[in-house]
Amino acid sequence: RGHSWTRAILGTLAGEIHICMSPVAKDVVIHLINLCHDEYEIREYERKTVLKLEDKPFSFPQDVREGDAFIVFSKKSVLNIAGRLEENGIKPSVIYVSTDAIGMGLNLPVRRIVFLEVEKFDGVSRRPLVISEIKQIAGRAGRFGLYDTGYVTALGQKNLNYLKNTLNIPEQDIDIVSLGFP
Repeated sequence: RGHSWTRAILGTLAGEIHICMSPVAKDVVIHLINLCHDEYEIREYERKTVLKLEDKPFSFPQDVREGDAFIVFSKKSVLNIAGRLEENGIKPSVIYVSTDAIGMGLNLPVRRIVFLEVEKFDGVSRRPLVISEIKQIAGRAGRFGLYDTGYVTALGQKNLNYLKNTLNIPEQDIDIVSLGFP
């Protein structure tokens, strides 16, 4: 997640810190903890709901259902989608910075993640989402206790194919971290 996460792990003054992460980050986080001469305990958890990539691409606004979370990556897109939903008699909740709010695990009653975009501006240029970003966001679908299955889809066949192909790529272990500027 970048230098902000690394700094939070290294700089948080607390008796106990819980870090929820992908298994691909385990070794590098353990390395950071060891550098600080701290102790750690590892607990591994299984996902409690099934996560299913839908076969059919999403069509907006015809396929909108309760429990959908629409993923876009600009303020303009967020406001555009919210306006279009309101025009169709749907009152949306709007959360800007979805990769942070959704990706960090904000507990929302999300049944289905709908990627309306699969590219984002990274501060330099527009680029396709990488596997870790897709998994982080898609993983918010299917909140345990409300749903037994979480669904993921995308707007249009091209975007859905991109998700399908990217989700089949194995993730590489993370072996470097960013410290950012002091």
